[in-house]
Amino acid sequence: YSPDPEYVPNFMKRCHEVMGRGQGIMVTPWTSSGEAHFTTAWGTAPPYSYRTMRMQVLEALAYGARGFTGYTSAFYMPEVELRYGLPHIWREARFLEPTLAGTLAKPTVEADAEVIAWAGSAGGQTSLIIVNHKPGSRTIKISSPALAKVKSLHVVSEGRNVLVAGGAFSDRFGPGEARVYTTDPAGAKLPKM
Repeated sequence: YSPDPEYVPNFMKRCHEVMGRGQGIMVTPWTSSGEAHFTTAWGTAPPYSYRTMRMQVLEALAYGARGFTGYTSAFYMPEVELRYGLPHIWREARFLEPTLAGTLAKPTVEADAEVIAWAGSAGGQTSLIIVNHKPGSRTIKISSPALAKVKSLHVVSEGRNVLVAGGAFSDRFGPGEARVYTTDPAGAKLPKM
C-alpha cells in the first residue's frame, strides 16, 4: 500500500513470478491510505488522491487483474475521495470489462522510460490502457496492429480524441498518469473527470 506509481507494477510482477497455472488476480477498487493500513498514525496521512487510486486500478488491470471485489465501511466514509472518485473508477472498470476478456498482443511503446501498455478487444471495439509509472513527464508513442484501420481514439474520462495514423498515435503523460483509449463510442460518454 503505497501511492508510489511503481508500487502496483512491482507487486503485480512479483505475483506473476509466484502464481501457478490458472490462478487469477482480483483488484479491489477502494479508497486507500497509509493510515488505513497502519503504516502511518491515524490522522496524519490523507487517503490517496483520485488520480492515484485510478492509476493503481488501471495498472492492476493492465497486468492481468480480471476479477473485481469492492467493499466499504464507516472507516472510510468521512473521506471525500471515496464518495467522489471511486464510483467513477468503478464505471471505467465496468466499461473495460468486456475487452479485459479479449486481451490482444501488448502494444508497442516508444518512450524514454518503461511504460505500462495493454490492449484488448470485444464486439469489434478496441481499448488500451497506458500508464506512465516512472518519474517525469514524457511523450509516448503507442502502436498496435489492432489500430491499423483506426482514425481516432476516444480518451476515456477526458472528453477528447487522439488521431491515429498508420496504427500509431502519440500523447503526453505526466508522472503517474494513466489513460484509457478506446474505439468504443460509449467510452466518450463517460463523465469527464
